[in-house]
Amino acid sequence: MKQVPEVKTMANILLAKNLATSLGGSSRALSPESDRIRFHQIRTLAKAILIGGQSYRNEPYSK
Repeated sequence: MKQVPEVKTMANILLAKNLATSLGGSSRALSPESDRIRFHQIRTLAKAILIGGQSYRNEPYSK
């Protein structure tokens, strides 16, 4: 039987207390610098990243 490689899935989501995901069209106002650093650390581990359409249009995902 063919061996299937192990698949790992990780999720990361930012929500305000009122469950908002952005303020003024960006999530930046909802997260401190430490959250953004951790977010970028997590992204370095990924082979693929899935984001929503609105996030794609509004957030600077060029890094």
